[in-house]
Amino acid sequence: IWTVDFYISEILEHKGVMFAALLRVLNEMKTAMGAKEVYATVDKDNEDCKRLLGKGLFTLIDNTGFKNRDKSSEPPLVYMIDLSTIRFERR
Repeated sequence: IWTVDFYISEILEHKGVMFAALLRVLNEMKTAMGAKEVYATVDKDNEDCKRLLGKGLFTLIDNTGFKNRDKSSEPPLVYMIDLSTIRFERR
């Protein structure tokens, strides 16, 4: 199990950098690491991440099996992508 955190500076916000980086990371995970399914957890109030993942690549799934470490906060939204169904183009 791997965990990857993404962060982008304010200067690069809303310029498509994160989407391009995400595609490259997913391609690397599929080709070099042999990953088939990737899950993303997102706080319910993180509108930018929800928009990014909701662009048709990821599917919102049932989050019953995923919990935050902090028991007092709400469980995150969980998205999943099946990399075996995605064909990445080489440029």
